[in-house]
Amino acid sequence: MHQILCHRRTLTLLLVITAFLLIIYTYQDYLISTNVVINCPQVSRNGVEDSWGTDVGSSGGHHALFSDSWFPAGVTGDNETGFPMYIVPNIVHYVMFQDHKLSFVHYISILSVLKNQNPDAIYIHCDCDELRSEFWARLMSDPSAKEKIKVLRMERPDSVYGIKLSREFINWHASDLARQEVLMKYGGIYLDRDVFIVQSLDPFRKFEMSLGWDEGQNLGTMILIANKAARFLHLWRETYKAYKPSLWYYNAGELPTKTILNKHPHLVHRVKILFGVDNLCHFLYREDSPKWREFYSIHMLMRGGTVREWCLNVPVKDSPKFSMETIKTSRTTFGRMVRSLIYGKEDVIQ
Repeated sequence: MHQILCHRRTLTLLLVITAFLLIIYTYQDYLISTNVVINCPQVSRNGVEDSWGTDVGSSGGHHALFSDSWFPAGVTGDNETGFPMYIVPNIVHYVMFQDHKLSFVHYISILSVLKNQNPDAIYIHCDCDELRSEFWARLMSDPSAKEKIKVLRMERPDSVYGIKLSREFINWHASDLARQEVLMKYGGIYLDRDVFIVQSLDPFRKFEMSLGWDEGQNLGTMILIANKAARFLHLWRETYKAYKPSLWYYNAGELPTKTILNKHPHLVHRVKILFGVDNLCHFLYREDSPKWREFYSIHMLMRGGTVREWCLNVPVKDSPKFSMETIKTSRTTFGRMVRSLIYGKEDVIQ
């Protein structure tokens, strides 16, 4: 009798431990399980509002992102082959918090968007109602640019899922959250203020979501192209339930790459190299190369008119600085890019 009781207690204990481990495993993997259904916001399709759930799904074939009623019979697509029509609106988004002056590099970015992307609209989401600076005045003096550019008020987030944002990194972390929010609301193309558009991004508007994700790296958040119901957007947002305020790029890049994309890469159209999200500082500011035209976009790694000191590993005072005047004679790849944009040719202007 004593042996039977011991056996039953051991069996019960093993069952409890097994159930406990199963709960832990399920909780850790709940965001990316193929059985998880995310309730996506409604998406407008030619004036018709539909609502549906999106399943993480398998790596191939037609997924549940779009309702079958929207597509003609037999039309399918995924993040590898794309869809036969544009499913991402041609709207470019920027986010600006605290700093309400349009800088030199942001001006260059917008000019590259207007010329090379020709968007239907450019939305600048800002905790302000209008911008200022000589560069803003230049843009507003151009009727075609003024017609497309809109400043939309957006208050800077200060928390996520009830967790206060880092005081040290608040502008960065708030921007990370804001770019997710505007893409989930509108869809379109999000750009950091120092991203240069080299050639049209329209080929990527046929995918559910595209981003720069170089080999062996975390995803790059500098350029994001997405339908507003993109599955990864919503899963990415939910990882902020594990927000770590003290880590700069943990929730923006490290965690979603590790827990979602590495396991389910089919959720996005992965672009290697050509979005220019890796550190191209030496190529941009120490070389004078025409090969910049091979990219779709380039992260200029600049704040205002000054190259970020860490990317060239030099003191702030020694970081290259640029202006509308110095760009004329700069014998750098960056100089070529800007002269091509403003003057229509890469050659140095004497």
